[in-house]
Amino acid sequence: MRTTAAVDCLYYCMLILQLVHQPDAKQVLRYRLAEEGPADVRVGNVAGDLGMVAGSREVTFTLESGSEFFKIDNITGELTTNEKRIDREKLQQCQMIFDENECFIDFEVSVIGPAQSWVDLFEGKVIILDINDNTPSFPSPVLTLSVEENRPIGTLYLLPTATDRDFGRNGIERYELIQDNGENSRRSGSSGDSYSGKRRFEEGASRSSVFELQVADTTDGEKQPQLIIKGALDREQRDSYELTLRVRDGGDPPRSSQAILRVMITDVNDNNPRFEKSVYEADLPENSSPGSPILQLKAADADVGVNGQIEYVFGAATESVRRLLRLDESTGWLSVLHRIDREEVSQLRFTVMARDRGQPPKMDKATVVLNIKDENDNVPAIEIRKIGRIFLKDGVANVA
Repeated sequence: MRTTAAVDCLYYCMLILQLVHQPDAKQVLRYRLAEEGPADVRVGNVAGDLGMVAGSREVTFTLESGSEFFKIDNITGELTTNEKRIDREKLQQCQMIFDENECFIDFEVSVIGPAQSWVDLFEGKVIILDINDNTPSFPSPVLTLSVEENRPIGTLYLLPTATDRDFGRNGIERYELIQDNGENSRRSGSSGDSYSGKRRFEEGASRSSVFELQVADTTDGEKQPQLIIKGALDREQRDSYELTLRVRDGGDPPRSSQAILRVMITDVNDNNPRFEKSVYEADLPENSSPGSPILQLKAADADVGVNGQIEYVFGAATESVRRLLRLDESTGWLSVLHRIDREEVSQLRFTVMARDRGQPPKMDKATVVLNIKDENDNVPAIEIRKIGRIFLKDGVANVA
């Protein structure tokens, strides 16, 4: 019985000794470290942060997890980086994380007491801080925007946004518009009002005689560049504008990039076809063969595409005109369809319409006058009427 009591006493003494020398209740170690640092950068001292006296070799430290990026001195408990570079933007657990305190690397350290009298495991987190190591960029070096001519002043167009793998103050701060006419660029305001409210122009926004850049804050905290029409756009006067859109982040020093913004002015049917002359006049010999060309009517339209495609049709024309003449709707050539007899028709007068294919179509009209010229196509008829006596001399009648 005495032996058993002695063993029990020894056990309880050892347990009390462990409780005296073992650290307090477990705590989670937390450190902060900037990304992209070299090897052997100090992260922190585990021993000191756990309140342990290290360096006597009585307490040793071992890194159980996190060794991909960190290493620990077994004697001093000094936690440092190893050779593998930490890129915050490539850490899988930090993708789509925009709170700098939420991007971290977990690690575990085991601590062995004197003569292996106790062993404990501690968890830790190293928060990875973002540095300005990425340049914001647009999805393409050339951005194309189509804008209809004659759009009202104030019409707004959303522009493609840039992306920056950094975030926070190192993320996108502002957009700038540089005009193609040599004007000095003026910076846009860093933001406008939220989409949920009225947008406003910031003082110093990029401006020109035709376009203005506005930047709005979206509800999800992003910045949305917008192009505002500020002046009249007439495709027939100018069909494109080449601007430069620049994006800059808020790092120190800042990083920036730019893209060409090509604004293409698209056509609307705002121009009527115009005939070269308001009146076309020609002489047409009677009995001209079918298919004989007479004249060509020509009209021009300043629009392009279907808005500038012209077709020619008869306007105010009698049934006789439509029966005798043919009008090519594509070329405007007027030709003979059936022979014309001057003894029946001496002049043809009618109108021709030049009509584009826009919706709705626009048109112009011209007057055509054809003078039918007489041809010697009739044999003279002699009618002799007897008036009194007719005298014959040498077989020839002498009609008085």
